[in-house]
Amino acid sequence: MSEKKCVLTSVSGTPIFVFPGGRDGERIKGAVFDHSRLLWLAPAFVPFTKEVFEDIKQVFPDLKFSPKAEEWVEEAEDIRKKAISFSTEFRKDFEFVTKPYEHQEKALRFLLGMPRCGLFFDMGLGKTKIVVDLIRHENKKALVVAPTVAMGVWQNEIEKHARKLSSLKVEGTPSKKKKAILKATEEETDILLVSYDTAKRYVKELKQFPFKIIVADESHFLRGYKSQRTKALLKLTKGTPRRIILSGTPSLGNPLHLWGQLSFLAPFIPGRNFFKYRQMFCVLERKFFYNSSKAAHLIVGFRNLDILNEKVTNVSIRKKKEDCLDLPKRQIIDIPYSITKEQQKFYNEMLEFLEVFFESSRDSAEDDDPEKSLIISNPAIAIQKLMQVISGFVLLNPTNICDNCPKLNYCVKNSIKPGNKNCLIPAKQVEKRQIYRTKTNPKLEALAELIAGIIEEKRNKLIIWTFFREENRQIRELLQKENIGFIEISPKNVSKINEFEKEFENNEEKRIWLSNVSAGVSVTLTKAAYMIYYSLPLDLGSYLQAMDRNYRIGQKNKVVVYRMVCHGSITDNQIKALDQKLNLATAVVQKPNCVICPRGIECMVKGIEPFEDECSFAARMRKVSLKPSKMR
Repeated sequence: MSEKKCVLTSVSGTPIFVFPGGRDGERIKGAVFDHSRLLWLAPAFVPFTKEVFEDIKQVFPDLKFSPKAEEWVEEAEDIRKKAISFSTEFRKDFEFVTKPYEHQEKALRFLLGMPRCGLFFDMGLGKTKIVVDLIRHENKKALVVAPTVAMGVWQNEIEKHARKLSSLKVEGTPSKKKKAILKATEEETDILLVSYDTAKRYVKELKQFPFKIIVADESHFLRGYKSQRTKALLKLTKGTPRRIILSGTPSLGNPLHLWGQLSFLAPFIPGRNFFKYRQMFCVLERKFFYNSSKAAHLIVGFRNLDILNEKVTNVSIRKKKEDCLDLPKRQIIDIPYSITKEQQKFYNEMLEFLEVFFESSRDSAEDDDPEKSLIISNPAIAIQKLMQVISGFVLLNPTNICDNCPKLNYCVKNSIKPGNKNCLIPAKQVEKRQIYRTKTNPKLEALAELIAGIIEEKRNKLIIWTFFREENRQIRELLQKENIGFIEISPKNVSKINEFEKEFENNEEKRIWLSNVSAGVSVTLTKAAYMIYYSLPLDLGSYLQAMDRNYRIGQKNKVVVYRMVCHGSITDNQIKALDQKLNLATAVVQKPNCVICPRGIECMVKGIEPFEDECSFAARMRKVSLKPSKMR
């Protein structure tokens, strides 16, 4: 009878332990059973080599290891130690095209020793350059999946840091995308750049491109375990030996955000079963809906975070700006403004009745009715309406087309507008929305004064972030009236954002960058030392991403950030939540009352749930209603 052995082999460039054994093999980290060969396969790549080796010896003590396998265990452990001590040696013929910062060189040495790795660096620390240098060092083809607005950044960084590497950006119509992927395969392209949407739709075609490195830039796009993009990216990783995830904000304090990202590196890291993962790291309670027999398991807390932290730390490197750069300090200043009695009336009536009557809109083409009515039957919509009121306008929707839609909460959370491509209702069936503007707009007047003071110094440039398109429209009119040069990013031109970035950085006449805060990713605007949040976003990730657009490598001046605040309104809770790193985008859907309640943020921090004993609301209520204090 032949002796049972554990041998070392390679599958698509990834070292694997292969050995016989019974069902106890399930206890070995990452082991899967190959039914065709009746053998177990377990990961043998760094940093898991020694751990898996010890598991195999413990579960199958009679199993012998081949000399090659035993030698690899020692070699892999040496590679791991060098990686975590940032002492991995470069190839003798490798030279940097552009000199790296110290933290970038250390990160590259770490990546070289870790085939599956997360690079969690604060925005502005040069993650893209690190990966480009890695691709040059490894001299292997790479597939980079990134947000659409970041693809141009990747091309610029490749041209700057790896002149001899060829890259191709997949964009355009479906037929053009297929042709581009085919061209990359036939013409030996080194780096193929695709958006998350393209990756989701063209998995089969992309698998034809012979990449050995796959990169998920802004990997927090993989937070949704059921999302099509997450499923597509996990399919693309199969057979890829080197996998890298990049993000400045991989998680906003929720362990579920990490499942898809860790699975991208290797499914066994978080565990192949999402629900077991959730059970491990989340505290669940079964709660019944009001006046209903239906129940759901709701997450009320988290646990075992030390175990999760160890999993993440084992395969990633984390750097903050203060650890790496001697950047000028950033100052955040809140600019208060008051609103008119007209706005207070609308605001308070909306809170009290969730129904407001407006005079005929001056911006409407149809003014036949002497009065327009805005009926709000959903608290999540009311929150955005309150934000509009204090900005001097309200979007009217006479038909209330969204109120009975089953996707309403999802659309509010993801900023999906009626009639757009993700809406259930065809655009042709959506009436053109009317806009009511208040007679005066103190917020816009305060902004005008702030802009005048900043650009009085000719060398100063400014970034303005908005939340609603109507805000862009109002500010655009203001800048045009004052004859101030600016660049505006809109859904129509966002694909050219990198061209506008260069223009803003090099054209002295372009003083202001005007954009919705959701587009505040993957651009470097270090020529601007000033930033204004005209309206604060509900999503914490968007706020943090936008905040660092000018506070990064290349910034030589002190950065000042202004936040427009209307005290006594919803902005008070927005400021508290953002400063506490709480994500209101989720709370708007799950706890809309808490978002507006004066004690809402305090309760979220303390973990007080709606309608519990310490909650401001009565334990039993006939219906959910908003009870914040009125503005005075």
